[in-house]
Amino acid sequence: MSANATTPPTVNTSAALSDLQNLRNDLISLARAVVALQQRVAEAEVNTTEVRPQLTALKAHSESLPQALRELKRGEAALKKRLDTIESRLRTLETQPAPSSSRS
Repeated sequence: MSANATTPPTVNTSAALSDLQNLRNDLISLARAVVALQQRVAEAEVNTTEVRPQLTALKAHSESLPQALRELKRGEAALKKRLDTIESRLRTLETQPAPSSSRS
């Protein structure tokens, strides 16, 4: 047997400890980043929960808006037609001679 076979390999313990410390620090930084992202996700979920009913209401109103505009135009048309009728009757009354008021 040779002398090399029985001697343990040389290990630079200070370099290995340094590498382990760097790895530990990286893992701690990663864990902090994950916690921060989890908090941001939780906040986003809360905001989404608060906004969702408002978005639903907005969607319902926006879907009913065309119908409301049609109703408004229909009402305006009916009002204009009624005003035209009243103006016509008024002109007719204005062109008629005034009745004489003779009392005996």
